[in-house]
Amino acid sequence: MSYLKWNLTFHFRYHEEKVLTVDGDYARVYDGIYDSIVNGKEQVIQPWQTIQQMEMLETGVKDLK
Repeated sequence: MSYLKWNLTFHFRYHEEKVLTVDGDYARVYDGIYDSIVNGKEQVIQPWQTIQQMEMLETGVKDLK
């Protein structure tokens, strides 16, 4: 695990904290995409998971526009 440094400014008040994060492995994701396309293996990340992630990101930035 690693820490992500998080900086936020709310109403001219500065806030900073470290947030514990899970280490990712993007190489595994890309290897899974390759194996799915070339070798016909099951997808590492399912289509519903991609859609769910997109919905979460859209919800998170909705009020920032």
